[in-house]
Amino acid sequence: MCPGTIVSHVHFCHILGMRASTSTRISIAIGMAVLATLAVSGYEQLRREERDLRTVAERELRVLGTVVEIAVANALRDAQLGDVYETLDSLHRIDPALRIEMTDLLGAPLVAVRADSALALHAAPESFGNWRDSVQGAIGEVRAEQRSALRELGPNGRSALLLVQPLRADIASAPTGVLLLTRSLRDLGRDLRVTQFALLASLLVAALAVLWIGKIAGQRYVTAPLDALGAAMREVRGGDGAVRVSAPHRDEVGDLAAEFNAMVAAVAEARQRLEQEIEARMALEHGLQHVDKLVTVGQLASGLAHEIGSPLQVLHGRAMALRDRATETHDVQRQAAILVTQTERIIRIVEQLLSFGRRLPLAVEPQDLRSVVSAMVEFIEPTARRRGIAVAFNADDVLPLVAVDSDRMQQVTLNLLTNALRATDRGGAVTVSVRRAASANDNVHESVALTISDTGCGISREVQARLFEPFFTTAASEGGAGLGLAVARSIVIEHGGQITVESTEGQGSRFVVTLPGVAHG
Repeated sequence: MCPGTIVSHVHFCHILGMRASTSTRISIAIGMAVLATLAVSGYEQLRREERDLRTVAERELRVLGTVVEIAVANALRDAQLGDVYETLDSLHRIDPALRIEMTDLLGAPLVAVRADSALALHAAPESFGNWRDSVQGAIGEVRAEQRSALRELGPNGRSALLLVQPLRADIASAPTGVLLLTRSLRDLGRDLRVTQFALLASLLVAALAVLWIGKIAGQRYVTAPLDALGAAMREVRGGDGAVRVSAPHRDEVGDLAAEFNAMVAAVAEARQRLEQEIEARMALEHGLQHVDKLVTVGQLASGLAHEIGSPLQVLHGRAMALRDRATETHDVQRQAAILVTQTERIIRIVEQLLSFGRRLPLAVEPQDLRSVVSAMVEFIEPTARRRGIAVAFNADDVLPLVAVDSDRMQQVTLNLLTNALRATDRGGAVTVSVRRAASANDNVHESVALTISDTGCGISREVQARLFEPFFTTAASEGGAGLGLAVARSIVIEHGGQITVESTEGQGSRFVVTLPGVAHG
């Protein structure tokens, strides 16, 4: 089978819509190629064996002709006709496929052949078609050439061999007659058919073995790796960017798996960068919103400072004077005291707005955060004792210095402590600590963490999400303006730090302010 036949078979399978695996296709292609190669080789082997068998048959027939010629010539010379018959009968018994006759140089029989001997062949010589013509032609050749003549009988000369052997009284004399030896090649054809069947069986076994081995090898080296690659692709399409394909064999499929792994890694990296960019964009948008609020607060603070600042101070002073005047009635003094309290509240709000909107530059210098925080703890302790709340302060013995504006950091600490006291009931506790904290930045010393914890009511997740937004407050009824934590967060960020909150409703809250240590000189 030629390669074109293999291609045609593949096209035929495609036309019929047959779905075959790659390993099956490869096995079929290899099997057909091997089968075609073995078929060509077997055909040549069969032809060679046929030629060899025919050559052997011709050689045996010539040797037999020479032997018979000598025996018959001696018997005829000695007038021993019985010996001739005995010789012929013996040859028929030894080889039933052999027929022997004797004629003169014109083809007339010299010795009558008996019926049992004449019928020794499976088929009479006349059934070979060209036997008579071949006999006359061969006898003519013997007369002319004075030597034996060999003819092939039947279609393509495969039915029988005819040997015309000259009869001589001695070697030097001329032929007086001829021997006709007809040998059937039926047994030769039978042997060739057996050989052909064995060859076909060998081809079938070889083809099946190649298909089986090719199927197993294709399954192991092609189908299984491709199935694994397809499964990995489906996982990647489902969103799994960590999937990888193993490549146990260093071949084209292994190279494909390696390229796939590299592609997945690149896609995962690109997806991660995209997610980071999305997060950065969201943070930028959030920051722009925050900046917009700050601009609004600054404009509002400036307006308030000019519009109500001075009248508010006058109102506050008159109310204090009216409250402290002894000549006024108790009811007037009580109403004046209310005016003083409310104007002071308005003044505090205006001051918070002004401090939030002015954004004065920081006056930073290396500081020991313990001293900054401990001053605010001492300041808040009297208020805590009056409310029945215990305040504890802890700090590491040795701390890295931090570059801070002490006034601003005291403002942050006081705001967090005030919120902790407000959230804690009598009998509760507030814990303040200043500790070392690991830093991810190799250019700075260890960071310093200020932690303020309370045993108060806690903060819900919804409130935590908006806790640092300007003007967001849960204590509006207590005079809160929603600017304390927003201001504190802005100050911490200006110092290059961060502020976080951890809280569970009913179990208290924990605020952590982390500030970087002083950079290496």
